[in-house]
Amino acid sequence: MLIRTLARRAAAAATGGALVATGLLVGGPAPQAHAAPVNPEAAAAASWLAAQLDANGAFTYLDWQGQQATDIGSTIDLGLSLEETDPASAVIGTVTDGVDANLEAYVGATAVPAKADEAAKAAYFYATVGATPPAGIDLTARVEDALGGDGALFAGVNAYEQVWASLALDAVGHDATAADATDYLINSLKCPTGGWGFGSGATCAADPDTTALVIVALWNQRDVTGIQAELTSAVAYLKAQQAADGSFSNFGNPNANSTGMAGWALGVVGETASAAKAAAWVADHQVVAIPECASGPIPGEAGALAYDDASIKDGIADGITAADRGMWILSGSQALRSLKHLAARPATTAAVTGPTGYVAAGKPATLKVAGLRSGQTACLTGIGGTQWTVGGGNLTVALPAVTRNNVATVRYAGGNASVTVKALGAATLKVKHPARVKARKKLTVTVTVSGLAAGERVTVTVGTKKVVRTATAAGKLKVQVKVGKKKGKAKVTAVGQFANRKGKATVRVV
Repeated sequence: MLIRTLARRAAAAATGGALVATGLLVGGPAPQAHAAPVNPEAAAAASWLAAQLDANGAFTYLDWQGQQATDIGSTIDLGLSLEETDPASAVIGTVTDGVDANLEAYVGATAVPAKADEAAKAAYFYATVGATPPAGIDLTARVEDALGGDGALFAGVNAYEQVWASLALDAVGHDATAADATDYLINSLKCPTGGWGFGSGATCAADPDTTALVIVALWNQRDVTGIQAELTSAVAYLKAQQAADGSFSNFGNPNANSTGMAGWALGVVGETASAAKAAAWVADHQVVAIPECASGPIPGEAGALAYDDASIKDGIADGITAADRGMWILSGSQALRSLKHLAARPATTAAVTGPTGYVAAGKPATLKVAGLRSGQTACLTGIGGTQWTVGGGNLTVALPAVTRNNVATVRYAGGNASVTVKALGAATLKVKHPARVKARKKLTVTVTVSGLAAGERVTVTVGTKKVVRTATAAGKLKVQVKVGKKKGKAKVTAVGQFANRKGKATVRVV
C-alpha cells in the first residue's frame, strides 16, 4: 500500500471505531508499509524465485501446452510479495524492469476491455513499488475508461478481475472511481456463502485467494461508509475457511497459493494468530536442506515453496521438472508475501518406529515416521540408501542379509530420532544331546541348543515330540523333550525364529 494511502487511512482511524466482531481495529497494525523485517524463510524463498527470473527480469517457463511463455502476472506477484517481506530488495528493481519490458504485451498495445484487469493489476504494482509505467501507457486511464456506469470493469467480469480495479484506483488516489469499483465488487460479485470467487448468483464459487484480495481492498478503503461492516463479514468468512493446521483449500485441496494469500490478508487486518498459522503451513512446505542428509530433498532447489504435499513429493522423486517449474513459480510468488507474518513455529518432535522383536535379515521391513507436520520433509538414513518423507508415514527399508542390530535415523530440521531393527540372518545351530538313551515309559531327552540370539524363539523336535521355548540372554536353550519308548533312531531338530536358522542331530533309543 502507498504511504499516501496509509496516511489517509490513519487519519480516518483516529476518529473511527473498532471492528469488534473480529477484533479488528480500524487503525490496525502500525501504519507502515514495510514494518516486518525479512526472515530466513522469506529470504530463501525470495532468493529461489529471483533465480527463476529471465535475463529481462520476468518469469518465463513452459506453460500447460508445453510452450515457452512469459508470465507477467506472477512476476508482478513476486514484486508485491517482496514489498511485503523485503522492501529494500534489489530484486524489486529487477522485477520492475521485467514488467516494463513486457508491459505492452501484458496489457495490450491499446486499451481493450478484455485486458482491463491486467491493466489494473499492473497499475497497482507500479503504485505499490513507487514506479512509473513506460511512457505512452496510461494504466489508470485504461482502468477508469473500462469501468461501466455500474462500476463493473467490463461485462461478465468476475471478482478476481474486478478487485484489481478497486486496489489500483484506491492506490493512486482516485477515490470516486475506486468506490464505484468496490461497490460493484460488493453488491454484484459477492457469493451467497459470504466470500468472493468465480461465477455469480447460485453458481458463485468463493475461494480464499480472491476473498483475500477483496479483504485487502476493503481494508484499504475502510474509512468509506459501509465498508467496515463488509470487512468484518469478509474476515469472519475467511477465518472460518482455515483448517486446524493453518492451511486454506481451493477445490478441496490445501495449497500454498490459497494459504499464502489468505494468511497475508489476515495479517494485513491484524488477525495475527490466523496469519501466523497460515505462514507456518507455507514455511513447512519449503524445500530446506538438512545437512545430516548430505543434501536437500530436492538438490539445488533450496528455498522453493511447494504448491502442496504432492508437488514436493514429486519434486523429491523427479526434481522440479521443466513442466512443473511454472507451478512452483506461481505458487511461490504469491505465497511468499504470507511469510511476512511468520512467527516461531512449534518445535517438531518426530519419532520413528519399527517392528518389535526379531525380523528376518535380507527381507524388507516397514518403519513409520510420525510427528512431522504437513509438508515437512525428513530423511531416513542408516538402513539402505537415504529416503525422504513428506509429513511422515510408512517407509520400507531393505535389511542386510546378516544378523545385526540395524539403526535407522530420521533427520529433520531441528532434530532427529532413531529406531533399532533387530535382524536375524541364516545360522547353523549347535544341537547337543545324549547319543544313546534307554527306552522306558515317559522317556525324556535333554537337548541343548547354542548359537541363538538372546530371547530368540526356538522350536525343538525329537521324533514326533515338539516343544517351543525362548533362548536365554546368552543365546542358549536347554530343554527336556518327551521321546516315548519306541526303540531306534529319533531325529533331533532345532529351528530358531526363522526357518534358515537351524541345526539337527539324531539320538538312538535302545
